[in-house]
Amino acid sequence: MSYVTLVLALSGLVVRGYLTPTGSWVRAKHTTRSPSPGSMGRPRTCLFALDYKDPEVAAEYAAVQEYDMDKIEEELMNDGIFVPATMDEVSARMMLVEVRMRKTNRMGAFVNQAEKTVFANEYERCLYEKPAFKELIAFWSDRGNTNAVNLAVEYLNNRKQAKQRYEGNDASGNDLWLECTSAIEAALNKKIEQVVSTGKIAFNGLPAGLGEAGARSMFEGFGVIKDFTDFEVSDDFMSASGRVEYEEVESAKSAIDKYDGVDMGLGTKLVMKSLP
Repeated sequence: MSYVTLVLALSGLVVRGYLTPTGSWVRAKHTTRSPSPGSMGRPRTCLFALDYKDPEVAAEYAAVQEYDMDKIEEELMNDGIFVPATMDEVSARMMLVEVRMRKTNRMGAFVNQAEKTVFANEYERCLYEKPAFKELIAFWSDRGNTNAVNLAVEYLNNRKQAKQRYEGNDASGNDLWLECTSAIEAALNKKIEQVVSTGKIAFNGLPAGLGEAGARSMFEGFGVIKDFTDFEVSDDFMSASGRVEYEEVESAKSAIDKYDGVDMGLGTKLVMKSLP
């Protein structure tokens, strides 16, 4: 039985296999690949972010070691990633490891800090994103002030309806609407104070047009940078994320105080988070 090569002219894909006596095509299992001479010096950006000493990377790599190349290619193709014919087997496995880790939020600027991005309504979003507002609702709830809590829910979800229902004096003669909405707005606008104990920061929402060099230059304005990693541009090429590590904790605190929550244009806010 001899192997032949089937060339799919439309896609340019080369598939190696053999024909059975009945005329059926059987694709050959992959053997160990060696990097082609033309690919040896080509940078493989997708592999640079992996820390080969990381136990999670090692564990994931051990898992894909059991896969043959057909299964590796199939899983990557399901994620829309094509494995070049010139890529060696080890690199293909590492590519799969990286894809798996990114999909499970174990790589990238905000690794292990999964952010909730989908909310049932505006009230739920504010409870999640605004600590001072959450404290205010807890304060009213603890004291049995259900009218204030209900007003807050409607104020955030349907302000027009809330105004029609609550504006004016209540039965006790107090202006419930004015008192509650003033407290709500103060809580929503209160700056979130972060506890900064290290020089490490994760950022997201920086204009992608700055580029990695421009972003680093901006952060260098706050102090000496020890490390600048995980710089990535979003799929729509509008924003970028990454990590910065300063030599001094005070530099990280200054950067966060200056830029966290700042509107960078087009409705995008720069998020800066202190890392342990």
